[in-house]
Amino acid sequence: MSENFHPVLGGGQLTLWKQVRRLNRKGHDITVVTSRVPGTESREVNEGIEIVRPFPSGSEIEAGFLTNMFQQMKRLKFSLKLYPFLDDFLDKRDFDVVINLAFIPTVPTTWISRKRSIPCVTNVRSYGGRFWLDMTNPITAIMNMMLEILTLKLGKHESILCPSLDTKKKLETILDVDLNIIHNPFDVEKIREIGENTDKEKVREDLGIEPEESFLLFVGSLYPVKNVARVVEELPLLQKKFKFVIIGDGPEKKSIRKKASLNGLEHRLIFLGKKKHEETLRIMSACDTLILPSLTETFSNVIIEALILNRQVVSTDVGIAKEIESPNLSVVEDIRDIPDVLNNGLEPKKDPTDYTMFSHAKIITRLEHYLREVAEYRE
Repeated sequence: MSENFHPVLGGGQLTLWKQVRRLNRKGHDITVVTSRVPGTESREVNEGIEIVRPFPSGSEIEAGFLTNMFQQMKRLKFSLKLYPFLDDFLDKRDFDVVINLAFIPTVPTTWISRKRSIPCVTNVRSYGGRFWLDMTNPITAIMNMMLEILTLKLGKHESILCPSLDTKKKLETILDVDLNIIHNPFDVEKIREIGENTDKEKVREDLGIEPEESFLLFVGSLYPVKNVARVVEELPLLQKKFKFVIIGDGPEKKSIRKKASLNGLEHRLIFLGKKKHEETLRIMSACDTLILPSLTETFSNVIIEALILNRQVVSTDVGIAKEIESPNLSVVEDIRDIPDVLNNGLEPKKDPTDYTMFSHAKIITRLEHYLREVAEYRE
């Protein structure tokens, strides 16, 4: 159960799509219930996966847990309608395990699963916690924090799945439930192949980046949690000429442009908008440094992708950054430290880290074993 799914993919939904496709290829029958978006069918089979879309929600990918009241009311309506739909749907079908992608579907999905005696796993792919206070006004921040906590506490899950140790530690402070870590999967060999076959000089030339300029890159949605506007305020402290390329889109784009203008950096920023994954990887393979200034992350795929491509990464102390020890990864506790790290000069080093631990084969096998153990709760 996921509020958003194919063809609307981003963040946790993209990871879920990769996981279910791999599980399906291993012979597992998978049905995904999701919200209906314009241009989609109420039911379809895509790559062997049944996708059921009973009615729309009011969500936008990664728009935050609570945006405006109108949108939130539409999402609440989706949640309320989901309960009777799932009650009837699960009564007519025989499932071994239900996987719920938090947050909006959590209460109806876990409650109906418990009623039907089907083990349910809640997959937490976003969690703002106290960082909501840095992302929005105090009233909305407190409401978001309470909604996250209450939703997870009210959920009747057999287990909760976390993508990183950082996420697990945060949830341990508010929940008394079985918490497990399974990292996001990556096609490690394909990422390396893309990097090896990319004409990096041409990429830089096409973007208008001069040989003497540092090629800084951000990849992600432009929402307050990503903290891009804040990092732009620190870029004037860089001693070397640079271009800051931004792949992604979102409501913070206007604010980022304004910050760049106020700091005299309009000519230093390049907005590319959304790009397909392979094109993003090609651009990433040509950058000097990937910058991740996020306030909070449950994982952050771009860190692993950039490291596989042997690029330098400067990240705040979030998500998977806390678990990786790589000579190409610099972790800062304060975003104000980013200019110092960049000014010290970063050169890609030989990285002994075995990134095959994130390969599809290993991660999906772990997920498969985990779900089989959860299914035993029913027996």
